[in-house]
Amino acid sequence: MVESFFRIAFISLGLVAATVVMPVHAAPYIANTGIGNEYHLTFGELPLVANDIVDYQFSELGVTFGNYLRYNQQGQANFPGVEGDYISAINVTQFSILFLDMVSEASFGYASNPMTVRIEALRDLVVIESFEQYVTYDNPLTAYIGFTDSHFNEIRVTIIDNEFETGGLIDNLRWSLYENQTGTPVSAPASWLLLTAGAFLISGRRKKQSSNLD
Repeated sequence: MVESFFRIAFISLGLVAATVVMPVHAAPYIANTGIGNEYHLTFGELPLVANDIVDYQFSELGVTFGNYLRYNQQGQANFPGVEGDYISAINVTQFSILFLDMVSEASFGYASNPMTVRIEALRDLVVIESFEQYVTYDNPLTAYIGFTDSHFNEIRVTIIDNEFETGGLIDNLRWSLYENQTGTPVSAPASWLLLTAGAFLISGRRKKQSSNLD
């Protein structure tokens, strides 16, 4: 009976943590300004050379990139959301922005030839939210895309229609870290920790009962 009580108690705690501490869904973000004021990456922070593949160079700042994105510099004709240094997804139909810690919100400037893209927020490789957006290079109202109000560590962009064979330009990446109730950045779901602690306590209770029977 005591064991059942502990099992129910810790399952309940896990459900509460999953509901309160770790939001299930993310809210899509589409605007003329970026969101996520804790960190701001302009891609001019490091002395890169044009056409360098960008993957782990910015890991010390808390972010990496997937699928052969390349560094370059914008000329005089800046686009909404993209200016100066940027990375490009030319001839790439899918790319990822990967955060080393969980974030609560993130956005980036995005400019491309007119096309539709699918933007997904992932938590530990699992998609928690997605939306499709028509993007271009001259509409400030869709210059920044991303997610807010959640707990995720990857944004994945997939080109749905790729008539121009280009994945676009990425700049002005902004994000804020997700923090638990103590204000500490987290990288693992709190519910997992609670359930693990519960499993150890239940296991210890079983050993104690077995010892008493002996």
